[in-house]
Amino acid sequence: MSKPGTVTVSLGERELRRAGGPLRNFVVLAVTDEGTGMTPEVAARVFEPFFTTKDVGEGTGLGLSVAFGIVEEHGGFLEVETAPERGSRFSVYLPVPAAG
Repeated sequence: MSKPGTVTVSLGERELRRAGGPLRNFVVLAVTDEGTGMTPEVAARVFEPFFTTKDVGEGTGLGLSVAFGIVEEHGGFLEVETAPERGSRFSVYLPVPAAG
């Protein structure tokens, strides 16, 4: 965030089905800010390697793409909800291991 505001971190569990697969439980870690948000065009590319909206020398555009890969390697996924001037929420979904 470029201005003062609130960042909220929450943790929960959610049951959902992905791509026609079975219902699974996921732990969900969400980080929500009151920043400037993103346009739909930026949000669609935010997990791409080397994509950045920062000035040259201020970021490589690798952070979210690396996080995306790590989370996927563990059977999870990342999600972004955002709108210009309304802030953003990034959610990390990690599968709950089956009991057994």
